[in-house]
Amino acid sequence: MGFAVGHDLRRRPGWTRFAATLAVLLPVLLLCACVAKQSHPLLQYEPAKMTDEGLVRYYYDLGEAIDACERSGQGDATVSVGGGVGTGGWSGVGVSVGQPVSKGCKSDPLRQRRVDTAIEMRKRGIQH
Repeated sequence: MGFAVGHDLRRRPGWTRFAATLAVLLPVLLLCACVAKQSHPLLQYEPAKMTDEGLVRYYYDLGEAIDACERSGQGDATVSVGGGVGTGGWSGVGVSVGQPVSKGCKSDPLRQRRVDTAIEMRKRGIQH
């Protein structure tokens, strides 16, 4: 059976399976990629609940974590989808989720926490 130019792919059963598979897999993979992102362990601590000495140490730990994060390189997870319909009525879909080689941490939340920590230090009269 030949493949005619201009043939309506929506009438082929393989196209329907391909579209259904894609419609199910893409949202699931995007959800998995979002859940896989984890926040930095330093963000679990609350500056307002720390001692003065702990607050100063925490401020410097945040600075070191920001430097390490930026040195490691930032990257986002990628989702790739490919598919095809063959002339024999078959169809296929390939989906890939990729992570960067580095840890891919984001420094913005760490920077915001360092600002919050500096504000708490100023409230207490602590110099850094």
